[in-house]
Amino acid sequence: MLHHFPSRFELIRSAIEHLNGQRLANFERTELRKILLPAIREFDSRWFVTVTQLFPDLSHSRNFMLGNFLTLFLLEGMAVNQFTRRPSKWTDVVLDDLKSRLSELFGDIAGVSDRKTAPRQLVPRQKNNAKAKPTLTLNPT
Repeated sequence: MLHHFPSRFELIRSAIEHLNGQRLANFERTELRKILLPAIREFDSRWFVTVTQLFPDLSHSRNFMLGNFLTLFLLEGMAVNQFTRRPSKWTDVVLDDLKSRLSELFGDIAGVSDRKTAPRQLVPRQKNNAKAKPTLTLNPT
């Protein structure tokens, strides 16, 4: 490796800087994990409660967790990529493919008795606070 550096001193200095950079990056990742993990666990918990409430039939599927993580990871990836890639025809293609795959994954619950057959649609939900903006919620109709 010495032939890549002007002197042994430069090789040692570069190696130390590299190792210190790795140690710092490792420390930062460790500290970041301490902060992020509780938030991620809370989000996941709320995600699964919400999905179970909105789609109680899906919770009976042996593929419930797989379908949820497939959806969650895809949507998170799409959200991150909106800053580097503009939505395109591929956005719709990917979402359509996800819907198709989820239909296959949840095919094992076709006869579940609490399966909702009515279509769901977005309807405004008014809060008690008159100043609050109306929010949208999913309601079966």
